[in-house]
Amino acid sequence: MRALGFVGRGRAARGWAAGGPRTILPALPRWRGPGLAAVAAGAGRGRGRGPAAAAAGGGRGGGGRRPAAMPTLVPAGQLPADREVWRNAVVLIDKPQTWTSFDVCNKLKFALRAKKVGHAGTLDPMATGLLCVCIGKGTKAAETFQGYNKVYTGTIRLGEGTASYDADEPVEEELPWEHLTDAEIGAAAEEFVGEILQAPPVFSALKVDGERLYKKARRGERVEVKKRAVTVFAFEVARAEPGGQDLRFRVACSKGTYVRSLAHDLGRRLGTVAHLTALRREQNGDQHVSQAWNLNELVTAYKAQQQQQQEAAAEAGGDH
Repeated sequence: MRALGFVGRGRAARGWAAGGPRTILPALPRWRGPGLAAVAAGAGRGRGRGPAAAAAGGGRGGGGRRPAAMPTLVPAGQLPADREVWRNAVVLIDKPQTWTSFDVCNKLKFALRAKKVGHAGTLDPMATGLLCVCIGKGTKAAETFQGYNKVYTGTIRLGEGTASYDADEPVEEELPWEHLTDAEIGAAAEEFVGEILQAPPVFSALKVDGERLYKKARRGERVEVKKRAVTVFAFEVARAEPGGQDLRFRVACSKGTYVRSLAHDLGRRLGTVAHLTALRREQNGDQHVSQAWNLNELVTAYKAQQQQQQEAAAEAGGDH
């Protein structure tokens, strides 16, 4: 796989890349650029404001409000022995492909017998990777976790376009792509680095007139979607095979960025069409997918722990 080189310019690129490797494909280590930990209201601005400060109202306008207790982070392999922890927790899940984010929350709600469960940032069914699931009072911190900058990897297919900008819908448009050079692809990708205006896909969960866009799209309704400002800190692409149709990529971006739209817009910028065939969320703020639980393994471990605790309690009760 031939890397096309680091793509970045201006303040956004410098804020992301400082202290990090300049070539991020094919090797994909965890990124520790300073832009990652910035939270919702100012991606790239809230220097040093981690989740605790954000949840406690540590920035301007915090006033005299009582600081909220930050949830306990539950990474893979660190199952809390005390059930009380689950009353205010955020568990990191590696979302399986074809599952909706809602599916994951439902499974955990049932398995953990939790009253409140929500996620901090939707992943499409086709996508895999890091999903931060908030449990109990931890749902109050969902907005904080949603606000973190993100890192995604995946695959873009040139020359084929779909209505959803990904592989969930059939190919409806084909254009030549064979003439494109690595230099042209790299130059086009560079144009998307920085603050850009982006139109979300019509096949998305955004609401227009109180209804999800994807429902309108499936009925064949034409909906004008307003462009939104997002920030792309870095966007690197590489051919999966020399001269091939598929591009591997890694993108670091602010919250609200639609990678599907980025793939679609890159195709248009190159004079062809393109769509996303694979997507994986690698990082959300300081949380990395390497810390995430396999969903079934978490449920199995939790049930085994509960069984052990019940048996231990029964034995202790029998000793008296």
